[in-house]
Amino acid sequence: MGCIYFLKSLRSGLVKIGYTESFDRRLSQLRNANADQLDVLGVLSGSLEQEHDLHADAEPYRDHAEWYSDCEEIRDLIERTLKETNSI
Repeated sequence: MGCIYFLKSLRSGLVKIGYTESFDRRLSQLRNANADQLDVLGVLSGSLEQEHDLHADAEPYRDHAEWYSDCEEIRDLIERTLKETNSI
């Protein structure tokens, strides 16, 4: 099992919901590919299926790809998800 992560881009203000087998490696890749600062909002153990479910729940707030508006609904989804599972 890998992990699900939530990141916020400080430049765009968007929130990324992603899945990876290695969070440290993925964060490094994203930071190297993006000149913008990325803040970690949360990381938890999870599966690709759980990530897909989160994307479905967040769909109304999707900006592009796996990036979503940083709005109350997305923050509530993140908070609820982190409370329901064990954060890393």
